[in-house]
Amino acid sequence: MIIQSSSIEKKNKIVIISFDLEKEGFMKIQGQGLLNFSSYMFQKPIVNDFKNVNIRIVADKKHASKYDPNKFVIDEKKWNFYSAEFDGILNPTYISMRLEGLLKGSLKDSLIEFALNNHVFNLLPYNNKNDIIKKKMKEIFNLKELNEKSINVNFDSLIKELFESALKEVLEEIISLFFKEKNIDYDKIDQLFFSQVEVDENQWGLNLSIKNKGQLVVLSTSMLLVEYDTIDLLKDINLINQEIEAGIFYLDSKNNNLVYENKLSVNIPILNQQLEEAFLPHLNNMRAFILAIQEKNKSFN
Repeated sequence: MIIQSSSIEKKNKIVIISFDLEKEGFMKIQGQGLLNFSSYMFQKPIVNDFKNVNIRIVADKKHASKYDPNKFVIDEKKWNFYSAEFDGILNPTYISMRLEGLLKGSLKDSLIEFALNNHVFNLLPYNNKNDIIKKKMKEIFNLKELNEKSINVNFDSLIKELFESALKEVLEEIISLFFKEKNIDYDKIDQLFFSQVEVDENQWGLNLSIKNKGQLVVLSTSMLLVEYDTIDLLKDINLINQEIEAGIFYLDSKNNNLVYENKLSVNIPILNQQLEEAFLPHLNNMRAFILAIQEKNKSFN
C-alpha cells in the first residue's frame, strides 16, 4: 500500500502516520479490509455521509525505518488504525484511547471497558451483556500471552475476536428462544440449529445457522426427493427463483434434496422480528413449490 503526503509522530517504541483521503479511498480500505480494518475496532459506528477523512495508523517504529513523507510504501498487515477523523469528527480505536490515557487500569479491565462502550455492544438489548463480555475475555486470556508494552500485540484482533464470539453467543440465545416459542425441538452443532418438521405428511429438514462471523443468519428447509427428472426440476427451480421475492431454491444433488434458503442480515435488536417475518413466508413458498411439482409429476415422497 502506498501512502502519499503524510506526516509522522514518534512515541517511544511506536510511530503514528497521519494522512488524508477522500471517501472513495477510505471505502476501498474498508471494503478490502486493509490495515486490519474492522468496524469492531472503532468506538463509534463508521459514518456513511462524509467527504474527507484523516487517518492515523500505528505500528512498531521498525516498520517506518524508510519513511518518506511524500511517498511511503507500507505492508498494510503490519499497521493498524489509530484513529479516523471524518469531516473533523474523531472516531478513536482501543489503541488510541489506551495510549492517550482514556482507558485506564489493567489490560483486561481496559478492554472490557472499551467493549462495553463500543457501538456494537450498545445495540445489544440484553442485561447480561456485561457477563457475556467478561466470560469471553476470560476464555480469550486463558489462551493468549499478552504483552501490553509492545504494539506488536494486535489489540484490534483481540477485540474483534471478543466481539465475534460474544455476538455469536447472543445470536444462539435468540435462535434458541425462537425455536422454543415455535414449540420445535431441535439439535445443535456449533452454530447450526437443525430440526425436522412435518408438512402435508412430508418430512422437511429445518435449519437455522449463523454465518459470516455472526453477520448472517441462514434459514433453510429441505425435502428428500424420491424420483425426479433432473432437467425438468432445474427448469422449475429456475422459474420459481425468478418469481419469489426472497431466498433461493436449489437442488442438492448429492443428498437428493430440494433446498430453499433465506439469508438474513443480522440486526441484533430486531433479529427475533426478522425471524418471525421471514419464517411463515418461507414455509409457504416451500410448500407451494412442492405442491406445484407434486401436481406436475408426482415425483416427491
